Amino acid sequence: MIAFSTPTIEELNSIQTEWMTLSHEAPEYEKQRVFALFDRLPKSYLSGDGSVFSPMVQGAPIWAEGRPLSEALEYANLHGNIRLDVAWVAPRWVALPN
Repeated sequence: MIAFSTPTIEELNSIQTEWMTLSHEAPEYEKQRVFALFDRLPKSYLSGDGSVFSPMVQGAPIWAEGRPLSEALEYANLHGNIRLDVAWVAPRWVALPN
């Protein structure tokens, strides 16, 4: 089994770019390569528009509407296993303040 480190913000955005540019006509080996990269993206993280956020757990939002970052971080800290150093703010991953 190969152990992977937690992707950096640069790696997350690179993976996202590869995913978004993957052609449905790409050879199967290229699709599998990008699928393996995509699998490295966080499954539990914060997602928002930059002003409000919702914790995402296994790809599903906890709240129907976003809340201030401080509230989202507080909830995420209590829930555990949510990546808190980055957030998805479409169309890219951004670093969160410490």
